Amino acid sequence: MTYSFRLTLRVLATLAIAAVATVPRPVSSGTPAMGQFTEVRGEVRVARGRELPTRISTLHLLAPGDTITVAPGAAARVVVYATGACFQLDGGAVALAQQATLKRRSGPLPRNYSQLPQNLARFAGETRSALGALIARNPPGSMGPRTLTPTGAARDSEVVLRWEGDFPDKPGAQAAPRLIIVQVMLTANRKVLVTEELPLTAREFRLPRDLLQGNSSTQYTWSVTARGPFGSLVAERTFRVLSVVERSALTAAEKAAESVKPEQRDDPAVRLLLARVYERFDLPMEAIREYLAALARRPDDTFIQAEVTRVEFEMLSPKKSVR
Repeated sequence: MTYSFRLTLRVLATLAIAAVATVPRPVSSGTPAMGQFTEVRGEVRVARGRELPTRISTLHLLAPGDTITVAPGAAARVVVYATGACFQLDGGAVALAQQATLKRRSGPLPRNYSQLPQNLARFAGETRSALGALIARNPPGSMGPRTLTPTGAARDSEVVLRWEGDFPDKPGAQAAPRLIIVQVMLTANRKVLVTEELPLTAREFRLPRDLLQGNSSTQYTWSVTARGPFGSLVAERTFRVLSVVERSALTAAEKAAESVKPEQRDDPAVRLLLARVYERFDLPMEAIREYLAALARRPDDTFIQAEVTRVEFEMLSPKKSVR
């Protein structure tokens, strides 16, 4: 059984478990989310509009007007994006999601158990899902370049291209590539900005200063090519450069996450919100790091595990071409 096949089975099994108690998290594109569940224990259901109540999980997004029903013995936690307020819903509670709070319908009152920095929650609420553009990696032991960064976005115009790779060059080993070529291209017109030949041991290349002069919507494509007797193995990624406004907002969110009170630092909600902020700014590696940090704090949460498994699958799926 191949590595890729085993990984696929693992992903399908984990997502199947999660699917028993979850539905797609995004809310309507015309209705911004007001918050998200940061923890769900037991049976919790959400009814939206005229839809039937659906059982949900950790990471599910809430829209204004949603009705939350917590079964006896269950519990849930919600963070509100507009204010950073964190609410605990205990068994038997029925609550209505409003723009900046949860309103009791019946049962126990929603309990405001914590307050997270507003900058962190606000920027997480403005995020768009960017997980479809995650890093693609090759299985450990496979030959050729992998784990290319930046992918998605670079924080500023002074960019260092980095990659990993296994390039065996020993007698009897699989045919090894002899050199690496790094190319950076504008995707709009395929104009080649840089072509550089590097030694086999190279794992990074600093782009010339002031090379990237486009605005934040300009998409750059770069590739690492490993050439050998077998042909060429190519790994390719795209990125853009964050604008000054985006960098300022990102820095504010990161500082807000660092400023939480000591008793809040072990709350996975902080890490989950920061992961969403990184998604907003097209920084998938940072988002992955925060999801894993949340999982480390709550290792038995099936739904964070499912999120990490899905991310790992997209990271580890081979996405290289042979020329």
